[in-house]
Amino acid sequence: MDFTALAATKIQPPRARSARIARPALDAALREALRSKRLVLLVAPAGFGKTSALATQIAAMQRGAPLAWVALDEDDDALRLFATLGAALEPFDLPWRRAPEALAGQLAESEGEGGLRAAVAELVNALAGSDAPHGVIVFDDLHRVASPEVHALLDALIERLPSNWTVVISSRIAPRLALARWRAGDELAEFGQDALRFTLAEARALAALEPPLPGLEQRLPELMERTQGWPAGLRLCFAALRGKAGAMPLAAARPAALDRSLFDYLASEIIDEMPIALHDFMVRSAVLRVLTAGTAAAVTGDARAAQRLEEIERRGLFVTALDADERTLVLHELFRDALEERLRKRFPDELPQLLRRAAAVERDPLRRAALQLRGGDWAAAEATLVEACDELLLQGLAAELGRVIAAFPPAWHEQSPRLLRMEAVAECMRWHWDRMAALLEASVEAARLRGDEAELRVSQGMLLAAWNAIGQSERSAALLSELEGCTLPPLAALLAADARCMLHFNAGEFDALRAGFEGVMQRLAAQDSLLAWWMVSPPITWAGIPGVGALVERYCDEALRRCRGRELPMRATLHALQAATALWAGDIEAARERAAEAQADARWLARAPEIEVALHQVRVFVDALHGEADAVRQRLDLLFHHEDRAAEPGRLRFWRGHVAGIAVRALDLLGSDAATLAQWQAQHPPAGAGRPDPLAARLLAAQGRWAEAAEAFAALLPHVPSFELMGQGIELHLRAAHALLRAGRSGEAEAALVRALPRVPEWRAHGHALMAGPAVLRALAAQPWGPALTPAARELLVALAQRSAALRGEVQIAPQRAEPASVAALPSEAESPSSLSGREREVLERIAAGDSNKLIARALDISPHTVKRHVANILDKLALQSRGQAAAWLRANPRTSSP
Repeated sequence: MDFTALAATKIQPPRARSARIARPALDAALREALRSKRLVLLVAPAGFGKTSALATQIAAMQRGAPLAWVALDEDDDALRLFATLGAALEPFDLPWRRAPEALAGQLAESEGEGGLRAAVAELVNALAGSDAPHGVIVFDDLHRVASPEVHALLDALIERLPSNWTVVISSRIAPRLALARWRAGDELAEFGQDALRFTLAEARALAALEPPLPGLEQRLPELMERTQGWPAGLRLCFAALRGKAGAMPLAAARPAALDRSLFDYLASEIIDEMPIALHDFMVRSAVLRVLTAGTAAAVTGDARAAQRLEEIERRGLFVTALDADERTLVLHELFRDALEERLRKRFPDELPQLLRRAAAVERDPLRRAALQLRGGDWAAAEATLVEACDELLLQGLAAELGRVIAAFPPAWHEQSPRLLRMEAVAECMRWHWDRMAALLEASVEAARLRGDEAELRVSQGMLLAAWNAIGQSERSAALLSELEGCTLPPLAALLAADARCMLHFNAGEFDALRAGFEGVMQRLAAQDSLLAWWMVSPPITWAGIPGVGALVERYCDEALRRCRGRELPMRATLHALQAATALWAGDIEAARERAAEAQADARWLARAPEIEVALHQVRVFVDALHGEADAVRQRLDLLFHHEDRAAEPGRLRFWRGHVAGIAVRALDLLGSDAATLAQWQAQHPPAGAGRPDPLAARLLAAQGRWAEAAEAFAALLPHVPSFELMGQGIELHLRAAHALLRAGRSGEAEAALVRALPRVPEWRAHGHALMAGPAVLRALAAQPWGPALTPAARELLVALAQRSAALRGEVQIAPQRAEPASVAALPSEAESPSSLSGREREVLERIAAGDSNKLIARALDISPHTVKRHVANILDKLALQSRGQAAAWLRANPRTSSP
């Protein structure tokens, strides 16, 4: 969630009343609790001065002490609460190791408690890393929130809260939290009605602040008995007595001291006594919980809004003034209810228009749509979501968008192709393919009934992707044939071209895939929507197809440029794709670096589960090329068991067979024994009738049965185009040449090399060739081949053998001639990824100088968000927990850039 879109008033603490009466006993007890307890609860009905008491303590806190104030609203869920808390903590430069915005999104996307536990763990670690001696987090008006996920989040936070922080909760009712443990451990301080109610002496002090009222002193005991020391009730009584010239109509009220009807009755006395202009202004403003001159003027149309707010505060009406740059008032909830009731009676026809005006000044598109829905303006709410949809999805707010869409009336929702399509894309971003397909089928039908041709074609284009994802390729192919004769909108044409590519890929038609994806890239060039780029993101397996990898690399470079440095979930996917393209191009160090960047993105953006599978598939080959057998085995185990819980039996068999194919290749590269290869081969589905099995050929070679292996590999070569996936075609040619050579069939071996080696530089497929491994490449490079193999091809074999040996740290073979120029093109080992970059060093020096994130951002001309990311990288690389520790490390290591 974008913190800048949150209402600033949700994180601004209240301003202490200048005329508040002294309450030394309450203030001392609350001050001590804030210093020493894990949890402080203020639980009492409305008007008991909970916020006022906290405001007094806030004003007395040491300047600079961390205070995070979170005002809760009815529509807050765990996501919004976490995002708001992140915004409230922003000024204190906590050492986040994952982006708090992304953690908030993870809460929305997760199903079950996994996302909540992960988000709270990161929050707690950031709080623990604060260099402040003590901090306070206040959650005001918890009673407003019904979401059980919010209470679960608070329970988890309080349970793991570091000792240098205190959580304060203000509520009208006892919160649904596990309080017994903290109460038993003396870690909970509770302030209820008895602690908050006024004494007679305090009531006299309150009366002394009012204009003189004859007879009030004599009536104070009666008023105290009637209100039971309820501060708001006392103020209402004083105001009512003034307004009725001494006639106190308390007898009309029920005797229950805190009955809602008492407040409503007395509040009506206050409202009725206002000047008519102020009355109408406040009644119309009731659709806003927070009033500023700008928002109130926009909603009410009153040009004197600023003066009205000044008068409201001067009259001491039931509002809380926030500590903001401009006058900002929060209406007391009960008072706002009374005003809204008056609004419905006095201006019933104006309510929808007032809500629309309130929506117009709301910055958060999701809340704007909610106000429009409340006002019954379904079309405007839909238009708001359409405008914001791409950005919301790019930020990872698919679940939040889906919840607002679900609030539309069913009749409107079911007949709106745009709402159905947006909801489908949200489900796509959450990997719910079946649900996506069902929604798009409904969207297609709704668009057809409306006669909306453009929407129909876009929904059909998206439906192609959904059907391909759930294995309904025949339906996808049939719909593509239907669309071929139609004039399609640009987005629909892009989606159709991408779907055609996927069908070519599934059929093993890799030449057609290359041409098709080239067409997709041409269409993408005209697309302004970054979401459209993400929607046609190629699978990571495409990077290993000769000729397609270069297109995937182009796609990544352009998509990252369009991201403009924004830290979006999409970036992790793009860096993972870059790691794959670098692997198959033979730039193994770059592959490792890009994979590390993808992992860092995934960790920072809380997206690790979504790309870890793709990264493991890249890293298992990178690790195998480096000869790191233990790492390979660990990654294969993670991949093999990845879908154990959720997958259907058919999907599970497919997945394990896919992993088995990767395992045999990686372990063969490592030189594993035949028994190990055979165990993995048993998990792989047998080749179809009439098709040779590359795994069987590998196994024969591992057993040293060279004559049979040569026969098996020779039978494979005519079928190599169907094995091009993940860089296998060139490797199989090289392994076939090796087996044929060992079997004494050198002429056929040379012919295999003649077919394969020219493709290596043509397709930038050095990584494909390196997969043959150092033993195979060394044997091939040392062979005195005949004239059919060109000098350039022989030089390439030598360079590949040297590179393969170097990756494992082995002694390189002596070249047969001067080192060829092609060797220089093969990359050398890069700087360790654990070292600090130049920019990270600059940030670290600024931290040591005591600069805040904002000051660092200003000095280095980068965003504060980017500074937070650099701080996380610095702490991760140096294995530290706080900014203070990082500063101390720099002082101890003034001339180094890595630990």
